[in-house]
Amino acid sequence: MSAPEPQPKRKRLETIAAVGLLALLSALAYLPLAAQFGFYNDDWYLMYAGFTQGAAKFTDVFAIDRPARAFLVSAAYQLFGTQAPWYSYSAYALRLISTLSLLWTLRQVWPRQNRLMLLAAALFAVYPGFLDQPNAVDYQSHLVSFALILLSTAGSVAALTTERRALRAGLIVLSALSSLAGLLLMEYYIGMEVFRFLILAALGQSGVRLLPRLRRGALRAAPYWAVSAGFLIWRMFFFSSQRAATDIGSMFSHLAESPLMRGLWFGVYWLQDFWNVTVLAWGVPLYQSAFRLRLRDSLMGMALGAAAALLLAGVVWWLNRSKGADSPQAQEEDSSSNNWAWEALAIGALSVLASLAPVTLGDRHILFPTYSRFTLPGSLGAVLMLAGLLSMLKSQRLRLGLAAVLVGAAVFAHFGNATQYVNEWRSLRNFWWQVSWRAPQIQPGTVLVADYPNSGIAEDYFVWGPANLIFYPEKKTGSPTPISLPAAVLNRTTVQNILRGEGVTETVDRRGLEVTRDYGRVLALSMPTEGSCVHLIQGAQPELSDQEGYEMQIIARRSDPSAVLTEADPHRPPEAIFGPEPPHTWCYTYQRADLARQRGDWEEVARLGDEAIQAKLHPVDWVEWMPFIQAYAYLGREDALRQLAVIVKDQPFLRHQACALFQADGAGWGEQYPQGQARLVETFCP
Repeated sequence: MSAPEPQPKRKRLETIAAVGLLALLSALAYLPLAAQFGFYNDDWYLMYAGFTQGAAKFTDVFAIDRPARAFLVSAAYQLFGTQAPWYSYSAYALRLISTLSLLWTLRQVWPRQNRLMLLAAALFAVYPGFLDQPNAVDYQSHLVSFALILLSTAGSVAALTTERRALRAGLIVLSALSSLAGLLLMEYYIGMEVFRFLILAALGQSGVRLLPRLRRGALRAAPYWAVSAGFLIWRMFFFSSQRAATDIGSMFSHLAESPLMRGLWFGVYWLQDFWNVTVLAWGVPLYQSAFRLRLRDSLMGMALGAAAALLLAGVVWWLNRSKGADSPQAQEEDSSSNNWAWEALAIGALSVLASLAPVTLGDRHILFPTYSRFTLPGSLGAVLMLAGLLSMLKSQRLRLGLAAVLVGAAVFAHFGNATQYVNEWRSLRNFWWQVSWRAPQIQPGTVLVADYPNSGIAEDYFVWGPANLIFYPEKKTGSPTPISLPAAVLNRTTVQNILRGEGVTETVDRRGLEVTRDYGRVLALSMPTEGSCVHLIQGAQPELSDQEGYEMQIIARRSDPSAVLTEADPHRPPEAIFGPEPPHTWCYTYQRADLARQRGDWEEVARLGDEAIQAKLHPVDWVEWMPFIQAYAYLGREDALRQLAVIVKDQPFLRHQACALFQADGAGWGEQYPQGQARLVETFCP
């Protein structure tokens, strides 16, 4: 009979298995599509600032709310530059560091619940409530802050478990500094200090009554509370935040205005968000993203989820088998699970509530997927609660099975979310490449108003960021930095300002980037559906898709195509940011033809149309046949005109629009081509 395996060697194997499991689960959740991620939302002003002024500009960018972020973003930009996937790879590493820190911490506090702690860490690694990880450039600071605070918590636990005084003092100092660094990056993560306090109160105090536990926990947490108190004093009384959402003083002043009413709403939102973090996070993201995928993507997502579930089940089964289901250690874990469960539920629930308090005070509310970022600090308590509930199950197989199902579903949800990000980036890249094909250059000072097909435009820099990186990417100095091509969000206020027209101007300082808008100089760009091409709206003759939004329809006649400098040298999007040029399919032909039409080169328009028809290229959005219809009419090509006119006339909206436009002849082409113009009116106005 062979000798039993030495205990230290088995522990090393178990540790390697646990770390490997969490690394692989995280990889399945966050890496399958990471190479295809790009830039989103707030990334654009960061990329513009770094690309045109260097990393030093980030000091101005973050001075208004979180000045410490400038150091981190500057370092990340110098390290990764404009290579978007590398931010996602680092985000994966940060999530893994956070997960391993949590696993180590929980196992120190509850050493008899090793298997349950591994399940909790596995659930934490793939927690599906936080959906902003693909937006890794902007959320780098969130993930670094999160990792720092979890490392700090682990360090504070390690300080109490070592007998070496010098090492203990060093760990306390490092943990306090790590906590401070995390708070300087994300001030609302301060609620995570309650998790630390409760963990320290539970450490090594099994069987001790509640009040003595809390008193000892408070003493243990005192150095970190001192750091948090110092941070709050600085933030409230010495630092002036220019954003209400990050101004701690204004949060409490709003509450003081109407304590009863605001207090009641605070309680309602607090409980709603608690439900979002602990329960709905495991279902709503899955429904919103994964259940709306195409068949191929659905199969891939389900395969990844199944692989994650089987991986968790296999590793935990192996760990149980290597330990032995009937061993004293395994029996001890099961016998103490019910007592531990209530403790875990209490610590988890209080941790979630504490993490949400700053969010609710800041007048923020968790919505999936828009405001999913506020679930991240509460995910600690959420998985601890879930582990406590799982431990109440008597059957180990049922416990492991449910955990595996949740992990598999979470990985599926992350894949669905990542697929949406990939599609959004692909659509956005195509949008701006098409703009570059259509417009060689755009006059500075022109206010761009755009409509993206796959994503909303919440801020003006979602548009002026990519536009200026293409048309005005020159290096700049000074602060605030004037933006050559401003933009406006297409909303009710913008529509009203555009309709008021010339003389309506405004200047806004956006984090050291100065945007001056003259609403008398507007250029509208629209991509009504994902299948459409970008339509540069020509005010005198606005050809609108039957899928066009109503705001764009209202302002269409105010769009000035003369802002496009048709004879200028063309500007290509920098491939370091926008990726390689897309294939020259229908939309390339359409953009070149629309540009040739603006130049009055009808022979070129017809030539491009002939090539497209011969290559069997055609639009999804039938309004895109209009430049070719005009060219064939003006050049007297009756057969070609008739073939395309039949297609457009099949849509009542397009037929009516064409009739009105050709009768009005706003562009004045009828004077030069009277027979062709008459032919167009006759064709579309029977």
